[in-house]
Amino acid sequence: MTPLPASSFSDLRRQLARAGQDHGLFDDGEALQFPTTERAVAAHAARDGRRLEAGVRIERSRNLSVWESLPQQIGGSLLDENQLRVRVARDLRLGAALNLVGAEDVAIGIGLDRPDSLVTPSGPGSVTFPFSGRSEAIHLDPTEAVPTRALAAGADDLAKELVARLLLRLRERS
Repeated sequence: MTPLPASSFSDLRRQLARAGQDHGLFDDGEALQFPTTERAVAAHAARDGRRLEAGVRIERSRNLSVWESLPQQIGGSLLDENQLRVRVARDLRLGAALNLVGAEDVAIGIGLDRPDSLVTPSGPGSVTFPFSGRSEAIHLDPTEAVPTRALAAGADDLAKELVARLLLRLRERS
């Protein structure tokens, strides 16, 4: 696989921003930053009021990352399995739409940082911190290959499986 040329990074800024907007990661007209190094370029939206921090990054090696912070609720980050599944499916579609990976197969990783700050609803207007004391990030490493052409069409099923496995790992370490 041929690395992305660093000389293409200025054009990739616009492509990352447009794909993020087209897939709902960024709002149209939202102020974006474009951190760029010799190894990678990103489009990044900082947290602003109710707007969540989000970003998409591509490395010269063609590793692609998409992230978004979870919504805040009563002192923590709301962990809603259905909402997480929707976000992961969106991110898979975004990655497929960029068409920058340049390989027939991809391996997908997923993770949650700071599980001790995660909250789950426990009743009307109340939440619990089920992972209190757990500061180590939880990740599923990108070890299983998926055909790149299946990312968009299979995004919902892939997201369902990835989120289920991630939450099982989170709960088994509690």
